[in-house]
Amino acid sequence: MRMIRPIGIAALMCGCGVIGFFAALHMIPFHASDTIWRTMERTGVTRNVLGQPGYPVAKKDVVPLANPDMISRRVIYDLANGPVLFEADVPTDLQYWSVTVFGHNSDTLFVANDRATGPGPFRLIIRTADQRSREPANAYVVSPSRLGFVLVRAVMKDRNDPADVARTKAAVADERFTMLANEPRQ
Repeated sequence: MRMIRPIGIAALMCGCGVIGFFAALHMIPFHASDTIWRTMERTGVTRNVLGQPGYPVAKKDVVPLANPDMISRRVIYDLANGPVLFEADVPTDLQYWSVTVFGHNSDTLFVANDRATGPGPFRLIIRTADQRSREPANAYVVSPSRLGFVLVRAVMKDRNDPADVARTKAAVADERFTMLANEPRQ
């Protein structure tokens, strides 16, 4: 009987350790996203407002991007007031273009690129499972969380050519991010 008590205590401690380990694994990505977003918001990023086209500058970027050939736009989305709509005219004269949607826990929820979408208008609606929108779109993402992140990447042909840099910035300058009304379920 005396032996059972220490084994029971050890088993309880191990069980608590395992539960704590998995809880930490679950929470770390959320905490990392929140930390990065707070830093971005301190530098002027506003939720649900698509950032201006820019390319990485290692000394100034909050989250340095590894590819200096890339011009990016980003937005922290917040679905508290309804779905959001991302619209772009997919460029035809760039090396590469893509839009990626990340969940609050940093999971990749959606990726589309110029090879898959083809050129021309592209509409993407992001919503939670309990939200609806009657807006037409090429793609729909059901976000498991209210918060998330969208990253648009445009790769230029020659970063040393000022005309190509300007052309790439212009190609993504008209992308839009709009709040939509949450339509009632039918």
